[in-house]
Amino acid sequence: MKVMLPDWATWLDVRQNDSHEPVRHRVFFGGRGGAKSWTIALKLIERARRCPTRILCLREFQNSMRDSSKKLIEDSIERMEMGPGGDRFFSFTEREIRGRNGSVFTFVGLNGKDASIKSYEGYDLAWVEEAATLSQSSLDALIPTIRREGSEIWWSYNPRYPTDPVDRMFRDGTPPPGTILVEVGYDDNPWFPDVLRRDMEYDRGRDPEKYAHIWQGKYVTHSEAQVFRNWLCLGFETPSDAVFRFGADWGYSNDPTVLVRCFIGHWEGEPGMSRVIADPKGRCLFVDYEAYQIGCPINEIPALFAGSDDRRPARWTNPFAHPGISGARKIRITADSSP
Repeated sequence: MKVMLPDWATWLDVRQNDSHEPVRHRVFFGGRGGAKSWTIALKLIERARRCPTRILCLREFQNSMRDSSKKLIEDSIERMEMGPGGDRFFSFTEREIRGRNGSVFTFVGLNGKDASIKSYEGYDLAWVEEAATLSQSSLDALIPTIRREGSEIWWSYNPRYPTDPVDRMFRDGTPPPGTILVEVGYDDNPWFPDVLRRDMEYDRGRDPEKYAHIWQGKYVTHSEAQVFRNWLCLGFETPSDAVFRFGADWGYSNDPTVLVRCFIGHWEGEPGMSRVIADPKGRCLFVDYEAYQIGCPINEIPALFAGSDDRRPARWTNPFAHPGISGARKIRITADSSP
């Protein structure tokens, strides 16, 4: 059976990278719809049929076989008429796929169990799916485990953050020797389905940040637009009858500890050119005061939020003369940890 593959699949066959080094790592990253998983599965099947190959299919999180790539590979084998419904070259067991020539696919979830991966050192090839979720300890345990001469590790993923270990290793500076790095997008898939194209076009028009991350494979951004859409920075006078709400978020090293005072209302006319009306049924959330600081110690949070304490003796000090937010001391703040 002849199988059609996208043009980028040739990078799964080359023996050397652009630096003329023997290939050790084949890295395929990008947004949804590029057919990364299907293409890699087909090439693994092709290799396993051509010669005896021990293939380890990995994810960071795999609580059961349903969470693995096993079903994807089985479906591909059946479509190629090589499984129980075809020429029976491959057979399926509960945890493995086996070929008549001795090839085997094994499916493992790392799940932070670094020691368990070390028992798979006899494998020829490892495929790490959803590699962006791999922890540093899992990565450090995996790479020296796949150690046979000529062995390879294939990585496929949709990028999340530049700080993810797999991105730091391959895309931040000089990658390891023998690396092939290929960006794959939906426009590299000649069979990109219409149903996904409609979803993609909807996200492109409605939510550019989501489109960039999901479909173009860009990193997740940490802008205010991820929390609030359609926001504007405009001057206004706070109405005297505004009903205030306070919102806090706790940060330290990268994100600030923050308190905001806000109320619900609407503009009387054109935004920024008319007065603000306090209205509990309004469609606008107005933030009139904010206090924030990166790296704020816990004992300084009362001063950051409320300024100096006017009681005697003072319940907290304010060595940095934080102005605080009016009314913060009168409002009970209920705090909880995030899930």
